[in-house]
Amino acid sequence: MKLRQVTLQNFRCYQHPTTVDFDDMTVLVGRNDAGKSALLDALNVFFGNAKLDTDDRSKHADEDAEITITCEFENLPATIDIDAGNPTTLQDELLLTAGGRLGIKKVFKGKTPVLKSAFAVAHHPTHQHAGDLLALKRTQLKERAQAGGANLNGVNQTKNAELRAAIRGVIPDLQLQSVDVPLDKEDAKTIGEKIEALMPVFALFKSDRDSKDGDEEAQNPLNAAVAAALKDKQNELDQVFEYVSTEVQKIADATLAKLRQMDATLANQLQSRFEKPTWNKLFKASIVSDSGIPVNKRGSGVRRLILINFFRAKAERLVSERKAPSVIYAVEEPETSQHPSNQRLLVRRNLQRHQRQLRLRQRDGDGRDERQRRERQGAGR
Repeated sequence: MKLRQVTLQNFRCYQHPTTVDFDDMTVLVGRNDAGKSALLDALNVFFGNAKLDTDDRSKHADEDAEITITCEFENLPATIDIDAGNPTTLQDELLLTAGGRLGIKKVFKGKTPVLKSAFAVAHHPTHQHAGDLLALKRTQLKERAQAGGANLNGVNQTKNAELRAAIRGVIPDLQLQSVDVPLDKEDAKTIGEKIEALMPVFALFKSDRDSKDGDEEAQNPLNAAVAAALKDKQNELDQVFEYVSTEVQKIADATLAKLRQMDATLANQLQSRFEKPTWNKLFKASIVSDSGIPVNKRGSGVRRLILINFFRAKAERLVSERKAPSVIYAVEEPETSQHPSNQRLLVRRNLQRHQRQLRLRQRDGDGRDERQRRERQGAGR
C-alpha cells in the first residue's frame, strides 16, 4: 500500500482538520515552527512507532478534545483474508472511500492521549440491516440472512464474506454514505488487525536525534529493512504462529487434564497462555566497523553519511526492481545532515543519473521511431 494523504486534527499546531497529499517523493518546505516536524511525528504515531504525551494536544483545543490522525492509501491488496482462510476484498466489503482509497482514522483520547478507537472512513451502507455486518459473528449473520429473506442457495455458509454479500444482495437501497466503520469492536477487530499488517513500515530519521543505545531503528537503518522484509512474509509468519500455538495448546490441555485427575481445584485455577512473538526483535542486523564499533557510537557525521547512502541504495534497488516500496522513509531536515562537499556530490550524482535516464529514454524513443518508420514503409510496399 502507498500513503497518499494524511489529515490531522487537534495535534499540536493542527487544531482544525488539515490535509497533506503525498506522492512517491514529497518534500515539505516551510519556515521554522510551521508544523513540518509535527506532521512527521504524527505519522510516526499513526504507524505505531511512538506514543503521544500531554503536550501533543493542540493548545487551542479543549483539554478533553480528541486527537485524530487519518491516512488514505492506494495500491491496495487484491484480496484480504479477514475470515480465517476465506479471502475477500476491501471493495466487496465496502470499506473504501468514494474515490476508491482505503481511509484509516485513529482516535486518541485522555489527558495523556492514547489510542482509543480505529475506523475505516468508507462509502459504507447505513441501512439498519447492512451497516453492522462486519461486526457480526457467523451465527448472527445466518440469523440476519434468514430474517431478511436472503437466498442462501449456493452460498457457502461457513464463509462470512458470502453471507454478508447475500444479505446485502436483498436490500434494494444500502443507503451508502461516508461514515466511520469501527475496526476495533467484535469481529471487526480482526479486520483492523489484518489491515494493520498490510500497512507500510514507517521509518523516521531525525537529524538532531540523540545518540542512544535504545534508538536502534533511528541509528541503524537496517532495522527498517528487517521490518520491511517481515511485512513481505506476514502470511507465512501468521501460519507459523498458528501451527506452533496449536501444538503447544495440545500439550497444555493434556497437562491440565492429567493435573485435574490429581488436584481438580488447582487445575481449574490454571489456564494456558501463548503470546504472539514480536518478530522484528528476533533479528539483529547492524553495520559495524572492522574494529567492531557500532554505528550509534560513531560521530554524527559518520552516522548521517551511512544513513544517506542507505537511502540511495534502497531507492536504486526499488527503481531497478520496478516495484512499489513497502517502506516510507521520512528524513527531517536532510539539508543539514551532510557536509557541503557531500551535498554537492549527491547533487552531481543525481544530476548525472537524471541525464543518463534522459539519454536512455531518448535512445528508446529514437529506436521506436525507426521501427515505426520501417513498419510504415513495409505497409506501403
